[in-house]
Amino acid sequence: MKKTEIKKRKVIEESAKLFYFNGYVNTGLKEILEVCNIPKGSFYYYFKNKDDLLIHVIDYHTNNIIRFFDRTVNDLSIPKFKVFFHNFFSNVELNSYHGGSPLGNIANELSDVNEDIRQHLLLSYRKIEMKFSFFLSMMKNINPNYKTLQAEEVARVLVSQMEGTMLKIKLEKKENAITDFFFIFDKLLKANAG
Repeated sequence: MKKTEIKKRKVIEESAKLFYFNGYVNTGLKEILEVCNIPKGSFYYYFKNKDDLLIHVIDYHTNNIIRFFDRTVNDLSIPKFKVFFHNFFSNVELNSYHGGSPLGNIANELSDVNEDIRQHLLLSYRKIEMKFSFFLSMMKNINPNYKTLQAEEVARVLVSQMEGTMLKIKLEKKENAITDFFFIFDKLLKANAG
């Protein structure tokens, strides 16, 4: 990786943290420059503007979720799929329930006021749904118990439940929503078993 790519990645990673903890609107360019220790000219060398940076941050979070899924769900089993969600939610628990969902936070903050960001978030969620759907389709093909499983629909519901759970964790500051998620997860997959 080239030196400029490394620096650009550092700006994306540091900005992702700032946006996660402070929100996009509440994070100014000056704060980004200070935290990343770069001059304004370097910022504009890497990004057209703050919205362009946000697109990269959205991609960063999306790719992290997909990589995390690939590392965790390394075989075609429902227990591994469940472990993915457990570990995903545990990250918020370890953070004292602060923050919630990085993508969900951006969606809540900007989807009504920035159409380009809303469209990009839509694509990001679709990538995650497709990852879940592909896993469920493959599992369906090897496990006769799930021959009637509707992979795309279940994937969409699970992404919605995952994001709703993250919102509830953030609001309640306790793990009740995680218990609820797994109740729905088990019922959903049992209902879709043949």
